[in-house]
Amino acid sequence: MFLKCRFSYNVVIHELDGLAKGQDVDQRSVLQARSLQEKARKAIQFLEHGFEARDPFLRALTSRGNELESIAFRSEDISGQKGNNDDLILSCCLHYCKDNAKDFMPSNKDDPIRLRREVVLLTDDRNLRVKALTRHVPVRDIPAFIKWAKVG
Repeated sequence: MFLKCRFSYNVVIHELDGLAKGQDVDQRSVLQARSLQEKARKAIQFLEHGFEARDPFLRALTSRGNELESIAFRSEDISGQKGNNDDLILSCCLHYCKDNAKDFMPSNKDDPIRLRREVVLLTDDRNLRVKALTRHVPVRDIPAFIKWAKVG
């Protein structure tokens, strides 16, 4: 199977922690907020269980691309870094894009760009998806990825 590693970025884990605690309710209805909170809790539990079991295909990365053995200590000082959380997540993905996208640009500007990447960003966040696409990072929502990867 080609799907070797699942990466989780500290900034994503931090956002999940906040959602699991109900800290990001903003304009959502109470029902939506509770549903989101429960899904975030389940995601955190999945990650914690995977790291406790030393899942060899699960990795945690800092915003600088360093791998962590555990997510027990998951806070990270990102004060000196530019951009918002989306920018940090995208920079982590770009860390695994070892080629130069310019090298793959077709000679005819209307032809599709065909890249092979070691990473696929999974998100439903529209703004992050647009940013990823402009940087030539493959991006899918989870149902589309499961269908594409034939893992579900």
